[in-house]
Amino acid sequence: MRDDNNYQLFATVLINVNYRLYAQLKPSNRPPQSEKVARWLEGAKRSPAHAFQDIFERRLKRGQCHTVPSLGWREFVPNYVGPLRAETRIQEDINLTMASMLDQVFPDGPFSGYAPTFLQNAEIRNGELKYGDDHAE
Repeated sequence: MRDDNNYQLFATVLINVNYRLYAQLKPSNRPPQSEKVARWLEGAKRSPAHAFQDIFERRLKRGQCHTVPSLGWREFVPNYVGPLRAETRIQEDINLTMASMLDQVFPDGPFSGYAPTFLQNAEIRNGELKYGDDHAE
């Protein structure tokens, strides 16, 4: 504990969070990253976005994901990853402000360098945290 620094952090931590993820796929102006993808796109009978949605749904049903979802601290992860369950309800009595939270990791696109950005004073109102491009109503 040199210099009177014990590395303790003040934090607001959400536990037992139920994530409902919504996504919007936007076409990229970048050329395909591999010949295999380019060939697939040439012969595709449907939009690639539909294929991505199918892949997402299939993996969701299997409980598969590249990384377990978290709101920034991997110590606090969900105990269930899968399709929405009918009995899941929003806990509407939660109203608080998160001083700072991770917003984007690659703000200039998936092939850009690591440059995290943080959202300040994110509000949870009636049990919902909305953020991203379309969070303002």
